[in-house]
Formats: sequence, structure tokens, C-alpha cells
Amino acid sequence: MDCVYKNLYLYVDDIKANIYSYEENLILEGYLKDKSGESYQALFSNLENDKNFIFSPKKDFFSEMEYFEYSNIDSLKECKKNIKNDSEKLQEFSIIVNNIHQKKIISLKKIAAKVNLILDEDDFELEYYKFIIFGIFDMFKSSNN
Repeated sequence: MDCVYKNLYLYVDDIKANIYSYEENLILEGYLKDKSGESYQALFSNLENDKNFIFSPKKDFFSEMEYFEYSNIDSLKECKKNIKNDSEKLQEFSIIVNNIHQKKIISLKKIAAKVNLILDEDDFELEYYKFIIFGIFDMFKSSNN
């Protein structure tokens, strides 16, 4: 995540604080038990399998980051190479994100199913994945399909 922070325009401390705050909010609202990767896997399992599970956190991840902009998008793409996960996993996760942006995946349930196949407990400990996932949560807030 340090690479991402270096390539974001400004406010690195605010971004880190927002990641922490959003995660704490998910815990307070009962979506996460704690900050562990196991807790994230349980959340994604609920999103994928529980028909009655409605995901609608009160806080938006990006709402407090109006200043969010990239200073160099190409260098951000290079950041992915620095993650210590195998490149195949990162590539698969990138495909999910691209499919969301291209509106090929339009439900949080389908995203959760794909994420559960790719990411493990250790991956959910990385700020890089949290940053992307929290943005996805914003896109699909109040969705239960």
C-alpha cells in the first residue's frame, strides 16, 4: 500500500485514517467481528450465501475523501507488482475490478462469490485489498442481490 500512498495526490494520513475508520464502522455495525482476515471471509460468505443479509453500512468509504485523485495512474498500475501475493491472484482480482467498472458484474453477491474464490485470510489483512474492497462496497451499498 505504500506504493499506492506515494502515487495518490495528497493526504496519505487521511486515507490511512479513513481505511481505519471505515473498518471500525463495519465492526461497530456488526458486519465484521474484528479486523481479522477470517472476519472478512465471513462477511463475504454472508454476502454470497445469505439471502436475508442486507449490506448497508451507514458510512461511505469515499465520502470523506472528496480530495481523492491520482497524480499518476500509470504508476499506480505498477504498485500491483509490488504486492507479495502471487501474480496470478492479483491478476484475477484485477479482472474482477475491471469487470465491475465495465458493468459485467452488477451484484455484490456475484462479486463476493468471486472474491471468496481468490482472496484468503492473509489477503484481507493487506491495506491494498481493503482500499479496493471498501470502494466496491460504496458502489454496491444497500444491495442484497
